[in-house]
Order: sequence, then structure tokens, then C-alpha cells
Amino acid sequence: NEDLCTDTAAVTGSVLNSDDADDACTSNAYADYCVDSDDDDHSDAITSEGICTDHADSYFASDDDCGVDTDDTVYCLSNTFNAYYVDTDSDDLGGELANAYLCSDDADASWELNNEDEDDACTSNEYQDWCADTDSDGLGGALTNDELCTDTTEVTGSVNNCNDNDDACNSNEYQDWYLDADGDDLGSDTITDEDLCTDDDGATGSVLNSDDADDACTSNEYQDWYLDADGDDLGSDIITNADLCT
Repeated sequence: NEDLCTDTAAVTGSVLNSDDADDACTSNAYADYCVDSDDDDHSDAITSEGICTDHADSYFASDDDCGVDTDDTVYCLSNTFNAYYVDTDSDDLGGELANAYLCSDDADASWELNNEDEDDACTSNEYQDWCADTDSDGLGGALTNDELCTDTTEVTGSVNNCNDNDDACNSNEYQDWYLDADGDDLGSDTITDEDLCTDDDGATGSVLNSDDADDACTSNEYQDWYLDADGDDLGSDIITNADLCT
């Protein structure tokens, strides 16, 4: 309305000044805006210059931040950087260095923050010796493989213990054999074979006990003999032979 009388109190939708630079901007404030095309919270070059702040919701940052992200470089959201190590055997222990300084956003899920793996082909990181089992008793003798990864389940001709006292004795148990001179299956105190493997037989005329009280008495039983002066097969009280072998 041009040259309207000042008595007019109001005109709907109109004001008495013409200072609005943009009649679509309620704030009458303007700024440069840009977008974050790679979603790293860092803005690209200015995409909209001097737009009304009413429309800022559809843009990123402010004019001070525009142009930080050159060539759409993806920045590190976590702002955390570490050295990462390859874990090829999935034992949660890292081996070879993968990256000395890498944003945690970009670390491979299989990488570790430690390099404590002694052997990146050994999932257990534990080791054991294997020894030859020449007598097949499950007990090893001479060392065949030193500190082999426990992932190893079989070594031909060897076992993962080295406790065999005698690799020619498959029982790993030993016993003494005793002389049985009278053939009563009771041995004397005389040892014929000491610490002989239980797989083996003792010398001829030997047994596994030393229970013979008299190795000239086959019964191992004894009795007293009494005087029969009158020949009636009844003895008197007089002992002629005490504890004589039966």
C-alpha cells in the first residue's frame, strides 16, 4: 500500500519498514553452509553460500568448518589411534604388525592390540615335547620334537609325554625275581633278577615272592617229631626234631 494515511492502524500481513533482505527468511541471518558427503562429521567445500539460517537443518556445520574435509577424506570419528597386529590363528594374540598408527574405526576385526603371540600358527600359544614310544606303552623315551605346539595331535611313533623309564618295557613297571631252589613256588631271599620289567620272565627257577621260610622245604610247613621208644607209633613228650619240614 503506497502513501497510506498514518491513521491506518494495521494492514494484515504488512509492516511499516522495507528492511527484509529475504522475505522468505524469518531470522534475516545468513551463513555459508556445506555438506558432509562421507559421513565423518567433517565438512566438504562450501556448497551453499549465504543462505538463511532458517534452512541450516539440511546442511552441515557453519562457515568456519567448511572446506576441512579435502577430497572427501574420511576422518577418524573415534579420534583414537593404535598399533594393530595380525592374528592369523585366531587366538586373540597378535603377531606381525599390521599398522603402526591406525584409526580404531578402520581396524580389521581380526587384528589385535597386542603382539604377544609367540607363534602365529599355534592357536593355543602353548607347547609340549614329544618323545619316541618304541615299546608302544603310551610312555615316551627319547625326545623327538622339542616344544611342539599343542595344536599338534599326532607325531608318528611319538607321544606327548616323556615319562618312560625303560623304552623297552611297555608296562613301565618293574619287579624283583627270587630264587626258588625247592620248587615250591616260594622264593628265598636270594634275588635272581632285580628291577626286571614286568613284561619279562625271570630266570629259570625264580618266582616273584620271597615268602619261603626254608628253601629246602617244598611244603613250607613244619612240625615237631617225638620219641617213640617202644615202637607203638605213639610218641612220648620228648621232642627229637623241632620244626622239621613236613
